[in-house]
Amino acid sequence: MKTRHPRTVTVKQTVAVELEVSPESLAKFFCELDDEELAQFFIEAAKIAGQWEEPSWGADWQWHVVGRHLANCACSTDAAREMVATIARAANAEPEARAAE
Repeated sequence: MKTRHPRTVTVKQTVAVELEVSPESLAKFFCELDDEELAQFFIEAAKIAGQWEEPSWGADWQWHVVGRHLANCACSTDAAREMVATIARAANAEPEARAAE
């Protein structure tokens, strides 16, 4: 009688999964990123938004509307506004100030 030896079989398969993602879960993922990963997040978001075709709803308008929402909505917080403002201040710092960080 022959002895059967187990063998390994590798199968490649593409699986589509539908996930519901909430702002809360995205925020948790976002906050787990380090500074390099966060910078890459914004770089990739800007690339994607730069490909939007509708001029009346382009990226600049979207960012303006989000800013207005953070400024005026009762759901917004001082902490959220300060987070965005801090990122903007650092991103717009003079090159000498950026080099010193």
